[in-house]
Amino acid sequence: MSAKMGEAFYRGRLVTPGEFVRYAGANWKDAGIYASCKACGEPAYPCLAHDTNPGITPYFRHLQDGEECPLFQKKSSSQSEEMPQDWDSHAGNRLRTEFCERENLKQGYAVCHKLCHGRLTSDEFVAFCREADRRHIWAYKGLPLIHVPYVLVTLKELDAELADRARHARKHPLRLVLGRPKGTSVDALWERPRDCRILSVFPSGEVYRAYPPVVIGEPSIESARSCTGWINNGLAERIRECCLKGAAKRAKTQV
Repeated sequence: MSAKMGEAFYRGRLVTPGEFVRYAGANWKDAGIYASCKACGEPAYPCLAHDTNPGITPYFRHLQDGEECPLFQKKSSSQSEEMPQDWDSHAGNRLRTEFCERENLKQGYAVCHKLCHGRLTSDEFVAFCREADRRHIWAYKGLPLIHVPYVLVTLKELDAELADRARHARKHPLRLVLGRPKGTSVDALWERPRDCRILSVFPSGEVYRAYPPVVIGEPSIESARSCTGWINNGLAERIRECCLKGAAKRAKTQV
């Protein structure tokens, strides 16, 4: 069943179902006019917008099933603490575009590379970004550009590498997780960064003793932003692949 929501975007602003009908007109359905989900940007339509019975709350519902929407996942998943307190899909589109600017993308890759202990391929970085698209992390309300890499590295497990592929190859699978104060959501990463850590663990959850926890914004990690000269044009083009897929769909949600 599709997730229900009290507000959705219409013409660049959050509106209630009643406001949507007032702005779009009573024949919105015949005209094919829809609002956009604030979390995933998919079309949404109003329900019970004209119902004045006590105890009845109007809401929006996804035009499709909405099962890929974070709002649906937050309601149904036991991992709700992995979700933000709220979403802003329009701000998310802007953040995604800003992250894909050439220098920002290089800096993002450099920070992720540092967080992954100097072993991160372009394919792995692209996989992080594609997973971010799938989970709609760009729309996490309040997520600043500077903290995006700290979210990206927690989205997918990194496989072990063949020992003969490169010096200091990754001999075991690596998973990076966000350690945060008990009872907080992922918002703590940008609201209370000094209280959060990036932890390196085995898939079993056992902590890698060789890798100490990293405080969000730690200078030794952030220094990577000012040292991107090693990212040559070829590598820059390869990591840019993460910005190409889905560009048309993101632009559509901004209408």
